[in-house]
Order: sequence, then C-alpha cells, then structure tokens
Amino acid sequence: MRSGTLARTAAALALTAALMQACTPMSSLTAYPASVPEWGLVHASGGVYQDRALSAYVNRVGLALVEAAGQSPGGWRFLVLDTPDSNAFSLPKGRIYVTRGMLALANDEAELATVLAHEIGHAVSGDAERALSEHDRRAAELRADRLGMSYLEAAGYDARAQVDFLRTLLRNHRLAGERSATAAGGPDHPALVDRLAIASREAADAPPGRREHAAYLAAIDGLAWGSGPAQGIVRGKTFFHPDLGFAIDAPPGYVLSNRADAVMAAGPRGAVFLLDSVPNPGSNPEDYLAHHWVPEIGKGIIAEPISGLRTTRLNGLLAAQGRLVLRGDHSERVADLTVIRLGDRFYRLTGLYQAGDKTGEQVLAKASVSFRKLGRTEASAIEPLHLRVHRIVAGEDVVALAEAMPVKAPRRTFDLLNGLTPGTALQVGDEVKLVVR
Repeated sequence: MRSGTLARTAAALALTAALMQACTPMSSLTAYPASVPEWGLVHASGGVYQDRALSAYVNRVGLALVEAAGQSPGGWRFLVLDTPDSNAFSLPKGRIYVTRGMLALANDEAELATVLAHEIGHAVSGDAERALSEHDRRAAELRADRLGMSYLEAAGYDARAQVDFLRTLLRNHRLAGERSATAAGGPDHPALVDRLAIASREAADAPPGRREHAAYLAAIDGLAWGSGPAQGIVRGKTFFHPDLGFAIDAPPGYVLSNRADAVMAAGPRGAVFLLDSVPNPGSNPEDYLAHHWVPEIGKGIIAEPISGLRTTRLNGLLAAQGRLVLRGDHSERVADLTVIRLGDRFYRLTGLYQAGDKTGEQVLAKASVSFRKLGRTEASAIEPLHLRVHRIVAGEDVVALAEAMPVKAPRRTFDLLNGLTPGTALQVGDEVKLVVR
C-alpha cells in the first residue's frame, strides 16, 4: 500500500476468487498492450526506483542487448520499478521495466540480461502492439525466451544464465509458498518447469560467455529489500506504514500480502481481510460507511441492508462499523466493515468470511480493532531492509551469517539470493548478498 492515491478495492468483494487471485505475487515476464495506460502500470508497480547509478547500469545493459538484437538503440529505455515483486514487462515503443525484486534475485549481469533480453524479444515480436489470445500469449513467452537467448549469445553473455535464472524464479515461487509452477507462471504463461526444460536443452551446446558477477553485485549493493516506508513494511504479522503513520496486525494464520492498492490477508475457509484508504470526502466515518461505501459495494453484488451500524472509537480514533450479508448462488458471505478516520483519509477495513464461520468472525474482528496510530518515535524506529554485498573471510560461520538475516526462512532465502544449493561450500573471498537493516 503506497502513500498517496490508493485504489478502491470494495468492488473486489463481489468475487472472493478475484480477491484470492489478487494476493498471488507477480513474477511473470509480461508484455502489456498499448491500450494499458503506462502511468497506471508504473504506479501500480511502485513507481520508478530512485537510484541513478543503478538505473544507468540497467539501461546500459539493456541498450547493448538492443544492439545485439539488430535494433537501433534510439527510443529504447530501461527503468527499474520500486516494488519487491519479481516482475518485468515491456510496453510499446521500446519501454521496458524491471522491478527491484527481480534485480535482487539475479546473481550476475548475464542473469539481468536474461530478463531484459526476454522483454526485448516481446518488443521485437510486437507482442505489446496487438491483442493476443491465451494460446498466442503462451507461445509468445516461449518465443521471447528463444529470442532472448539468442540476444544473450550475440552480446557475449553465457546463454546458460537463462537456465540459472529460470531455476531461481522457480525456487522463489516455491519459497513464497506457491503450490505449482504453473500457477506461478499465470494462466497465460507456460509453466516455469516447462520453460526451464526447454531453455536447458537449447543452452546445452551454447559457447562459453561472460557472467560479470562482481560488476553486478557492485551495482545492486544497497538495493532496497522488501517493502519500504512509502509502501508500508511487514514485520512478522504486523503491517507498519511509517509514512502514513499507522500499524495493524494480521489475523493469526493468515498470509499477509502488501499490494500497491491494498493490504490483504488470506486465511482459512476462504476468509479474507482487506485494508485500503480513500480521501475523506468531508463526512464522518458512519456517514461515509452508510452513504458512500455500502452503495459502492452494492453496485457489484446482491446484499442485504447494512446492519449493526454504529459509531465508535478504536484506539482513540473515530470509527464506524457495520455488517453486510452478501448473497451468492449457493452460499452467503458476511462482510464486516470498519471505517477509521486518521488525518485526511478514511481507512477501510473489510473482514470477509462464510456465514456461520464464528472463528473467522472473531479473528477478523480482532484484526480490525488492532488498527492504531504510530507515534513519531515508533515510526522512525522502523528501519527498512536492504541488500548488502559481503565478502567471506577466513573462519567465518556462513550458516550463522545466513541465519542472522531478518527475514522469514533466512537460510533458504540466503541460498536463493545467492544461487546456492543446500550444502554448497563458500570459499574465502567469495561475495554474497545479505539482507540487513
């Protein structure tokens, strides 16, 4: 969730399946058509990452690949997006974006080039210029892989970098809890396992090429990791937003996801918790809930009249609460709604669960009342994470080094970030990426 304009998510209450899909991390390599506004994609993807040196480095690598592809470099531009999601996409007229989350996963310049070359392949093929069927989009992904590998070789990179990076993406999905590589790839993307198998065959006889490990690590040293203060920061089961000045606890057993437009937590039995915000239109929370938010929700679904509408205070903040019963074809769902006034915004909290699910009702209610204002001291103490390049020294305990990282599954994350398999022995002088405060 970013400070500034936050998209309205109430319409998502119409379909729980859509809510669940919105919680899936993006990590596909995508070509968007010209009909999709560029500013909307950039905003939804965190905006442009503010690091001139890194931006220049990525652009330089991209332009060299453009020339290797036989294209004129004029008009092409490569930019880094400020989001932890692992994603890259191409737009018409040679505009290619890669997220800092994708940069964190790459281990050398050749792997970065793999991502950019794939997107150049989409652009050269005109995939972003026309509407494609699902079947055509899947074929376009494989074509972009093949073209990308040829551009890697033409630019002097090791084509096996594509294999290594696809393997890293697959490991990243598994670490993130995806149940299948097919789901991770998306409905219009070939499964990562299939792409990996094809790339492995095609790279088997490729000539040796350069990787530029040290140069790449120098370029990304200090790269932001995870969400930053402008998007909000997840620490354990608590979501902190230092810039907007609030914190909220996720329900126990729920998977917390910080999106560009909302904070979402998915739980058992299809229960969902949502938080987003809108500018205060000049009303009080109860009036807004009853006369603005509920009618907005009602446009997309069949609902009974709101019940239990009341004004209250939550942790000293003026708030309003109410309940909607949403009717589906074969079931009923309950949406417990809370509006909290903080500063010049209304924060909207939705607990959505199956009718009769008392456990879901209780844990979602507890999460809603955990919303609280952050004091300046508490907000300033929340430090964002970043990557630091570390050189292994004699006698160093690498396991302890990895386990000290302030992330979930630190050892697996360490191996993932550094392209290591379990049990890989590091040597004195080797450089590795660490997540630090």
